[in-house]
Amino acid sequence: MQCIHRTTFTRQMANLWKVKECIWRNVLGNIQFDRQISLIDSFPVPVCRFDRAYRCRRLREIAAFGRDEIARQTFLGLRAHLRVCWPGIIVGFRLVPADIHELKVAEDMLDDVQGWVLGDRNYWSPKLGVILSTNWTFASPVY
Repeated sequence: MQCIHRTTFTRQMANLWKVKECIWRNVLGNIQFDRQISLIDSFPVPVCRFDRAYRCRRLREIAAFGRDEIARQTFLGLRAHLRVCWPGIIVGFRLVPADIHELKVAEDMLDDVQGWVLGDRNYWSPKLGVILSTNWTFASPVY
């Protein structure tokens, strides 16, 4: 039995991203979920440690500095944004540079969504609510 090296496997899996997305969309079409209620949130995806950021070459074209509020530190990397419908089905995602604000991503992700969307205060904007109010209702943030 021949084993492939982990970096070869990782590279092959990364090259199959379009195939994996097609499979995900096909499976998503066969799952029942409530399209009227959505949650939207983001999390950091660091590409290297902060002290090595100035010489890091990983994802140099798209990685940017962002703020991780949970760890209370700045990081170099990306930010993943997810839209989840009841009962926990991921129906949308974006992977963007960490310095892009959540409102810009929300406008793109929620373009064709109808119903209620629940997000934290970083996604809330009266201006965005007016732009997208024909399709969805965005709950006001609770502090």
